[in-house]
Amino acid sequence: MFFSRKAAKPAAARQPASAPSQPSPAAGDVSIVLDALGGVLQAYARHALDTETLDAEASRTKITEWMRHATMGARHPTRAGDSPGGLAERDWRGLVHFTGEHRRSEQQHAHKGTRDLRETIWAIVSSTHRMTQADVECGRAVSEQLERVKAAVEGSDAAAVRREALAAVQAVGTLMIQQRDAQRRECAALAERLRALGSQLEDARRETAIDPLTRLANRKGWDEFIERSVAVHALSGEPASLLMIDLDRFKAANDTFGHTVGDAALRAVGDCLARVFMRRCDLVCRYGGDEFAVLLAETDAAKAGSLAERVLSAVHDAPFPERGALSLDLSIGVAGLAPGDSVATWMQRADVALYAAKQRGGGRVVIAGGPAQALTPRATASSTLSPKRSTSSSVV
Repeated sequence: MFFSRKAAKPAAARQPASAPSQPSPAAGDVSIVLDALGGVLQAYARHALDTETLDAEASRTKITEWMRHATMGARHPTRAGDSPGGLAERDWRGLVHFTGEHRRSEQQHAHKGTRDLRETIWAIVSSTHRMTQADVECGRAVSEQLERVKAAVEGSDAAAVRREALAAVQAVGTLMIQQRDAQRRECAALAERLRALGSQLEDARRETAIDPLTRLANRKGWDEFIERSVAVHALSGEPASLLMIDLDRFKAANDTFGHTVGDAALRAVGDCLARVFMRRCDLVCRYGGDEFAVLLAETDAAKAGSLAERVLSAVHDAPFPERGALSLDLSIGVAGLAPGDSVATWMQRADVALYAAKQRGGGRVVIAGGPAQALTPRATASSTLSPKRSTSSSVV
């Protein structure tokens, strides 16, 4: 390695005196090596992973600090008092130690995540098998009771028929209660296991592409995350809510003030959303254009509506260069995940609520009703109504 001292060659291996001497490394050669090292460390930082002690962003920062120290002589990443120095003063052994330990920590974290995911999958399989076996046993017991009733009927003994029928009803009722309680216990245990998937879902969120303007997740990341979330919440029974968000009169703002101001407005909204929805298990996305979407885990529609009101206030009060001339308001549609919802029906109900908010003048939150609610096409919504900000949520 370039930072290690080379041991002297044994006499037998030394070149004869007549052999031409090797030229010492030129400054250009050192620059080439440092450039290559910087490129390697930059690539490592760009694709940093979580460890047990650092998330991907913190890892990226730490790797970048070591890269600057090694290639540019910047201050030492862990010894603040060290001043920049030449090649000989840079902590090459520290760089190797950090890189090796950090890579080992990444590997351990990845193995742990894989192990947790494998255990959760087996828990799902085992729970499903136990519930299936319980259904089979319950069906067998019910069949036996029905056979007894049938035998009593064939015997034409009214008292026996009545006795066996009552016994069958009581037995079936008892079996159904026992099966229900067993399934509840299985579902509760499974829900605990499924919570362990939160870290895997968060990893998926960070690994997706980021919208370059707002630094939020983009549409591709959203599509993958919401599919997984619907499946997980359907199994665990935990509530989840979806927010569809649209800037009011954004096209008019772009036409009047230009795209630079429009981009600043989008960044301001993205910053407000990131500040309100800070949990690792939530996802904030720039859905497209001036639309945003937020998926809230373990949150019912009422709580999501309250958080949506906080977003309205945050955006309304956000510092903005054109605040005196441009009114920055949002319309927000909220939908809780209902039993039987697919991704499409869930998003459609939130979308309907969003456009109901716009029809009512914008600057407000509307909470969607249940899945049986009649769905209003988006095309019927009007964006020409005068703006009127509301501080209370309504339900459609």
